[in-house]
Amino acid sequence: MNNKGQTLIIFVILIPILILVAALVVDTGLMTFEKERYRGIIENGIEEYFDTGNVEETEKIFSLNDIPKEEYTIIVQENQIEVSLNTSIEAIFGKIINIEEYEIKMNYVGTKEGERVIINKKE
Repeated sequence: MNNKGQTLIIFVILIPILILVAALVVDTGLMTFEKERYRGIIENGIEEYFDTGNVEETEKIFSLNDIPKEEYTIIVQENQIEVSLNTSIEAIFGKIINIEEYEIKMNYVGTKEGERVIINKKE
C-alpha cells in the first residue's frame, strides 16, 4: 500500500480553513479595538459636558476624533446626558465571506452625583 501524499491532501484541505479563522480573528480584533476607542471618546465627551456644562465641547471632542455629526446624537436632560453612536467600520478580511462592513451601535448615559460622574451603557 502506498501512503505517499496523504499529508499533502490534509494540508491542502486545512489551509483555507486556517486562513478564514485567522481572518476572522483579525476582523474581530479590529472591531473590538474600534469599539473601545469609540467608548473612550464617548466617555470623554460625557465627562467634558459635566466639566464645562457645554454640549459644544462634547461635540468638539467628537469632531477632533473624526466622527461626523450624522453618526452620533446627544440628548441633554436635567442632570443627565445621553450619547448614542451609530457608525460602521470597513471589514478587512470579512470581504472574503461577503461582509463589507461591521456596524457599531453604542448608547451611553452619564449622570452626575455630587462630584462624581457616573457613565452607564444603555441597552
